[in-house]
Amino acid sequence: MRYTFLFLILCQIIAGTATSTEDFRLNFNNAPLWNAPAPSLEKAKKTLKVGLLIPLSGENKNIGESILNALLLGLYKFPDTNITLIPLDSGATEEQASVAATQAINKECDLILGPVFSKQVAAVKREIPKTINIISFSNDLTKAGDNTFIAGYSPHEQTKFIIQFLINKDISHIVGLLPGNAYGKEVARIFGKTIQSQVGQKTQVYFYDPEGASDEFLDKLSVVLQEDKPEAIYIPDADRKTLTLVSKLKFKGLSLQETLVLGSSDWNKPLFTNDHGLKGALFPQIKMGASDAFTKSYQDAFSTPPNLFAELSYDLIMMINTLYKKGTAVCLDAKEITTESGFQGTRGRFYFDTDGSVHREYALMEITGNKPKKVQEQDSVENLIVEKYRNLFDVDYSGNNNESDFQDVD
Repeated sequence: MRYTFLFLILCQIIAGTATSTEDFRLNFNNAPLWNAPAPSLEKAKKTLKVGLLIPLSGENKNIGESILNALLLGLYKFPDTNITLIPLDSGATEEQASVAATQAINKECDLILGPVFSKQVAAVKREIPKTINIISFSNDLTKAGDNTFIAGYSPHEQTKFIIQFLINKDISHIVGLLPGNAYGKEVARIFGKTIQSQVGQKTQVYFYDPEGASDEFLDKLSVVLQEDKPEAIYIPDADRKTLTLVSKLKFKGLSLQETLVLGSSDWNKPLFTNDHGLKGALFPQIKMGASDAFTKSYQDAFSTPPNLFAELSYDLIMMINTLYKKGTAVCLDAKEITTESGFQGTRGRFYFDTDGSVHREYALMEITGNKPKKVQEQDSVENLIVEKYRNLFDVDYSGNNNESDFQDVD
């Protein structure tokens, strides 16, 4: 992704310095400080330094650029905020992330945003004092806790949402069909834990080869499914091999009219939603808030649509801006981050729990072979909490400078 002329102007306005695109891309060992315009004297407060640990080189630099774009867009929305972004190249390895974390400490950062990849989180935690909070873009909740918050779209929460929906529908005979890798085993753990706590049953999970389920496995599985007759099958993985898996199971006798098939939010892409073989299947999706308005603002500024990392980054900088302006401490503490009232995001409300996990509002969507349709609203605990405070925190994503009170990809 290339930075557009508008992006260069935006950078110059925010940073107060004319830094060329080439310099910006190449000189990450001594990364520039990107500031929002200084506040007026009567509102002056000590600068909040945010260390930004993102990939700014290598094959993943497009992720880092999209994150930085969204953060700059968010800062530009509030010109009287005294927040400084300090971008540091965390690359893709644990070693690079560790070096970037050390640089953040040397630059006296008050808060850390990043890293992106779950394998880097532990390395960063070793370098960052527990007095400084870390908000990672990862979705690996096993890395949460202490001073670390995980902001990515987590399969844990989606799994709980799916199971709770089924239980509310008096469906308790649920089978998990998962890839036999680290992701699948982690989902299986939360799948089993949730079913055990909600319905008191043992987990029924089958693991398939992540490279593709063999015919032998499918033959055995189809026999088990026909004999056992589960009410629902949960298949969260989302690539072409998943479609092939479902297609072969249907060929061997699986009926989507008799057995409800559910996926993850990763199913919300044409590859799945336009597949007529999946008609009737369900998947959770982050509720749409002001996402369309943010998408337009981002595309107008950078001539490209935002990805999920950009949406997530924009939400976080809006949250940080709000907490910084309301709080008295420069270093945002855990109590402020975990305020139960939550925050308004581009795709609905979200809040952080004291265990470092993030919670969002989900809606259940049905695959129709064309545009997915909403099934129903889910009155989860998370939704009830944010609904209680709905009128307290509203954000304008239209691009106006109105102040508010407001797929970890490994």
